[in-house]
Amino acid sequence: MEELTFGSCVWESWLQGGRFVRHNPLTVIAAIVVLAASGVIAITQYGVHPSPSATLTSGLVRLALELVKVIVMIMLPVQVMRHAMLEEHESSASWLFGKIFWRYLWVGLLLVIICIAILALVFGGGFLLAHSLESRVLRSFVWIVGGVVAVCLVTILWTRLSLLFCHVAIGRTGGWRASWHDTRGHVWRIGLSHLLTALPIQICAIALILGAYFLFGRTFFSAALPYWVAVGQSLTLPVGLIVGSTCLVWFYRRLANTLLDLP
Repeated sequence: MEELTFGSCVWESWLQGGRFVRHNPLTVIAAIVVLAASGVIAITQYGVHPSPSATLTSGLVRLALELVKVIVMIMLPVQVMRHAMLEEHESSASWLFGKIFWRYLWVGLLLVIICIAILALVFGGGFLLAHSLESRVLRSFVWIVGGVVAVCLVTILWTRLSLLFCHVAIGRTGGWRASWHDTRGHVWRIGLSHLLTALPIQICAIALILGAYFLFGRTFFSAALPYWVAVGQSLTLPVGLIVGSTCLVWFYRRLANTLLDLP
């Protein structure tokens, strides 16, 4: 088996991500514009925090804007993975809002539901245990341990099943147990590789915020902070989705032995 190193993963992820951007510049630009527009519209019309007196219509509009973001966060990774795995350079009607789209959404939703259940069990048990203790120090310790355990369990679960996203994106089905088997012993390598791959994006985001702060001054920057955040997210999120997807493809090609044996 090929040696799995952080350097090769990060390098290949960004290299493959650059190829996708070169072949699909309009897709990337469209994703940035849609995310920026939805964020700015939401802030302009409804503010940062929802008003208690908000009407049903405004609530539905906010929900629609969030759904637009979700659609972009599904369509972009799917297209990136199909480009990397199948050399599909253009969007195809075979998966655009088709079975592949809904399977990808279903995998994501199911994983989120499982993670919420885990968090509920851990924090519910922690609450009952902390409630039975008289010492404030012990109660704080229980909450800290519970938080660490919850984060570790969710990270392990999401990482062990992460190959499913690439598996579904290229049009294949099933594979929950196979993904769990293929990622055995590679949890922290996969997790740290994704963190290192995303590190340049985080550095650029911080630099963008600091640059805006010193360029426009504290008063204007503070007043327009929600808009800066929305624009910053629209720039960094698509890049993060692209390199995160290519990072997942890198691991899928090297670890998905059981998955690829499925009929």
